[in-house]
Amino acid sequence: MWKNFFRVLFHREHLIISGGAILLLLFCYFVSLNISFLSPVARAIKDFSMSDLYYQMCWSDDEVEESELVTLVDITKQHTRGELASTVEQVNRCNPRTVVLDVIFEGVKDDLAGNDSLVSALSANPSTTVVAAKLIDYQDSLQSFRGKVSSFFMDEFPLMEGYSNVMSNHTASTVREMSVNRKLRGEPVYSLAARSYMVALGDSVQAFPGFSEDRLINFKPLRFPVVSSDSILQHRDLIQDRIVLIGALKEEADMHYTPIGKMPGPEVQAFSVQTLLDQRDIQVVPEWLLMLLAFLACYITQLLQYAVGVFIGRRTDTLSVFLSGSFLFLRFVTFSWLALLAFLGFVLYFRFNVYLAMTWIFAPVMLVAEARAIYAAVVKSMCYNHSQVKWLEKSLYKVSKPES
Repeated sequence: MWKNFFRVLFHREHLIISGGAILLLLFCYFVSLNISFLSPVARAIKDFSMSDLYYQMCWSDDEVEESELVTLVDITKQHTRGELASTVEQVNRCNPRTVVLDVIFEGVKDDLAGNDSLVSALSANPSTTVVAAKLIDYQDSLQSFRGKVSSFFMDEFPLMEGYSNVMSNHTASTVREMSVNRKLRGEPVYSLAARSYMVALGDSVQAFPGFSEDRLINFKPLRFPVVSSDSILQHRDLIQDRIVLIGALKEEADMHYTPIGKMPGPEVQAFSVQTLLDQRDIQVVPEWLLMLLAFLACYITQLLQYAVGVFIGRRTDTLSVFLSGSFLFLRFVTFSWLALLAFLGFVLYFRFNVYLAMTWIFAPVMLVAEARAIYAAVVKSMCYNHSQVKWLEKSLYKVSKPES
């Protein structure tokens, strides 16, 4: 019995069908990328991530923690540099750990007093102040930006600076990753989140293994305290010894799509900073291991479907005959197996901070039935070739032997 069990378990046809499902997936992916009218479908699939579903499940809980490290100051209602200068001064009076200004002031305005007061407020604590910049003119061949937009005062009163670009595949894509650094004319420059982390902790890049690598933003259930620009001194406890991100939270032009919904740029920066502070960023499973796991998932799917098919096929009651004829049992087995895989992916993501791109596992699993049908058709066609009879006798599929 055991000999027959292992013969079926490690039968080469299971391997062939599992590999066929992977090849079908790669073929469909290649076709979607190279046929113009399918490109929207390819982009939609590429922009899908199981992490979005995981986050939606976690955020459905009413109990959400509040950050004890990062606070947001909303300046949506402020429109002059003098008003912003007053906000920065009030924040400084509350003794924050770091002040991060997620606003770029391009050019000198006619309001000279406002310009001067802003520079004075930002320069009061230069060692704990970080200002935003924007990288422009990316050259793909060199993988480097060729220009940068900075605030007007940086040439005369330089402060610590980080680019606030939210990097994504295209303008309408979901923001899931944060970039730690990019190249500007061949030289590395740091993002606003990375600069904020280094200033707040007095930490160096070398102290954080893998610091320079891009990583997934951990959008764990967490809310950041929001203080309005007109009530800063009344909320000193939410600012003292914290990283304070100053920016517009209701500016439509600075809204981004994230796994937990539409979010203002400063809040995206806050989640990025929190990810670095926690030093528990999401680890991404490499592609080679992902493909190996996909093959293993397909192999187990094939074994389950084959075993259930044999079990149902041996029964003669009405229900079993119906299930065998309709193949509903195979769909139920596949659905249950996919549900288990989704649960395992959820546990890996939130318990161990490991991201497994489940889309690349689910898709070939769904193609196992098609791969088996193609293989069965090939086996059946070989019945007409007498030289293949001995090989067909070792097949797991019932194929009638051709007449001599």
